[in-house]
Amino acid sequence: MKGPFRLLVLYGLVTLGTSQVEVDRFVNGSRGKEVILRCLYTGPQTSWTITWQKGNGESSVRIAFASPDGYTIDNDTNFYGRLNFTNFASELKDGSIRIEDLRLEDEGDFNCGFGTQNNAGATISLTVHAPPNVFLELNPSQLVDGMGLVTVATCIAQEGKPAASITWSGLNQGSSNETTEVKPDGMVTVKSRYWMEPKYESHGRTLTCWVEHPAFEFPMNLSTTLDIYFPPNVSLELNPSQLVEGMGLVTVATCVAREGHPAASITWSGLDQGSSNETTESEPDSTVTVRSEYRMEPTHESQGRTLTCRVEHTALEPPLVELSTTLDIHYKPSVSISGYDGDWYVDKEGASLTCKADANPNITHYLWDRRDSSLPHGTVVNGNSLSFERPLVESDSGSFSCWANNSVGWGEAVVLITIRPGTTTAATTTATTTTSTATTTTSTTPIAATTPGVADNGGGVDTGIIAVAVIVPLLVLAAVAGSVFFFCKKKGTQATKKRKHGQDAPVGSAHQPQQQQHQQQDEHHQYEYIDGKFPSHNLESQQPPPGSAEFDNAHAEITSNWNNDRERLNENNLNSTQSNPQNQEGVHYQPLKPTTEKTYDKLNHPTYENV
Repeated sequence: MKGPFRLLVLYGLVTLGTSQVEVDRFVNGSRGKEVILRCLYTGPQTSWTITWQKGNGESSVRIAFASPDGYTIDNDTNFYGRLNFTNFASELKDGSIRIEDLRLEDEGDFNCGFGTQNNAGATISLTVHAPPNVFLELNPSQLVDGMGLVTVATCIAQEGKPAASITWSGLNQGSSNETTEVKPDGMVTVKSRYWMEPKYESHGRTLTCWVEHPAFEFPMNLSTTLDIYFPPNVSLELNPSQLVEGMGLVTVATCVAREGHPAASITWSGLDQGSSNETTESEPDSTVTVRSEYRMEPTHESQGRTLTCRVEHTALEPPLVELSTTLDIHYKPSVSISGYDGDWYVDKEGASLTCKADANPNITHYLWDRRDSSLPHGTVVNGNSLSFERPLVESDSGSFSCWANNSVGWGEAVVLITIRPGTTTAATTTATTTTSTATTTTSTTPIAATTPGVADNGGGVDTGIIAVAVIVPLLVLAAVAGSVFFFCKKKGTQATKKRKHGQDAPVGSAHQPQQQQHQQQDEHHQYEYIDGKFPSHNLESQQPPPGSAEFDNAHAEITSNWNNDRERLNENNLNSTQSNPQNQEGVHYQPLKPTTEKTYDKLNHPTYENV
């Protein structure tokens, strides 16, 4: 024991004697406990009686009496049933008594008297202590790092007598303040509050409340371990690689709540697809790191969608933190062609097609061609548009395809165009009618009726002479046209053979008319040959198996044709540049088609039919 209480107890043990009576002058007892009031007669005389009295102000009341024949407890007092002699003997030398179940009202002065010739006695002062009810109240709110000065715990010594003494230990920070409440019956309640600012450094430390009271043999202590919440460091880690459609299941983003206490709760929102998996790592300092990975298969439907990570934790301010990212998913072009409404007819003007592509990243270039033959003469390609700069004719019908390319790959769309007969029929009829009229006009010159073979003496022209005049020039013209046709055809065949053997005529040669150059240019079907592979333009074609003789022969012939066509294309490009620069840019300088893993079947693909 410490302090004044210890001194009081020691003082109470001091033995005093009056007329040879030995007692403990001051005695302390605790409510509900028992106490012994020691009283011994040490004189030489014979004791005939022992009498105990309790003072009540200026008067006193007998509570017990003893004689050699025995002792009695007065039943008209509060001590009846709770008081007994501890060591009764007939010689009446020891008059000590025991009082059980002490009450506060038992406190006072007790007189012990021995009946001898001279009478002897002594007085004992009894103090009854009431031990307080001691308990520790913790802050009902969670302690959070950075929340400021708060009451961490309150130590209470309730309804004690006298007032208890309360102290704290365990922390270097913080302070306490104390309040005391005294009731009319003398009971005292003491409350001591411990104040501090919760810090990460104090997490896991032990705070102890010490209560000292005369009724306690030893100081009482109550302890609590500080559980201080502190927020995690929240971050959103993105996949360092580019997300590409078709790459399969990947981790798109990882939400991390690092070194918090306790563990944070992580959820995801924003996407209908995908799932998450979570891992938790506990640190030696009671901190917890939570990682949540969001996995999905990137698709173009998710491009531009917002994925949000939601982290909830008591120590966060506010308790909910959201981190978001906008998905950037690359995918190859999805292509469509607009402009053809199904009602294109002969002599229609201003016809055009537009290639539209949905892609990420953006389209780098477009490519137009016609599957069944080359692009018609008179068409101009300008980026994603294909325009007919002349009225339509029936031969413009066919399957037109548009290729669009970005860094991910190629996409293609095909539209089947049919040019229905229309104004062409009407134009033919008109031309025929005009010719008939001209013929009629020629023969409207008045002619006199004559006998065949007889000269017209009236100034008229004989019909036989007219027939000869008309037929002979026509025959001559037909003979000249046939010669020119045969000569051109022979020259074209020789030029073709020379090109196949690498003996093309010089670019811009006078032996190659500009009209013929354009014709060859228009008939050329654009395709690509890269790294020994041809685009699989006709995916339904039946190709010989790789490694077979048929496959090797076809591949060799295709390669030879490609080399010849490439040379012809370069030649035509140069000639076209010299004669028509606009046509050069619109038709010939287009990006090459995409390459696939399959080889053309030369028998089925229209490109090689034209070559």
